[in-house]
Amino acid sequence: MLRMTEKEILARDNMHMFQYSLNIAGIKTMDFGVVFLLCIAVVIYPFTHFDPPIWMAAPVVLAAGAFIVLFFSQKWRRFAKKAFVAYDEEYLFVCNGESDAAAISWDALTLDNTGLKDPKAGSNLLLTIENNKIPLRLYTSIVCIREFETILYTVLEHIQKNEKKGSA
Repeated sequence: MLRMTEKEILARDNMHMFQYSLNIAGIKTMDFGVVFLLCIAVVIYPFTHFDPPIWMAAPVVLAAGAFIVLFFSQKWRRFAKKAFVAYDEEYLFVCNGESDAAAISWDALTLDNTGLKDPKAGSNLLLTIENNKIPLRLYTSIVCIREFETILYTVLEHIQKNEKKGSA
């Protein structure tokens, strides 16, 4: 399995590249949740004056919850900005937001190593190539590949070709 940068991938001939897009409503809901939790945390003091002192725990817990939601919101924003899936005649390229992408030979894909037999896989394919686990996220509630049907069709087409080769 090779690792290639985005520039190296784009320089290849006959490249098909797909970016991830954000579910804006989902991200805005997360952002609203952050603001809402922080507002409640701030409003607790005027009503309780932290008497009894146990009331100090509520704003801390609410603020911690807000920062956890903010962390996940930013994580998915970054993922959608940096991640991509691409393919050409030789390779499937999967970049999950790192500086380089995994280049997976089409010949290496089988039903077993793509996670298609896993009933828990859902909308993600967990590609296991040379003992490396590479998640291929087709869609989640927050991000999805534009035209993920095309990617899925192409992957399935190559798996079917490889299965026919293996049985012949």
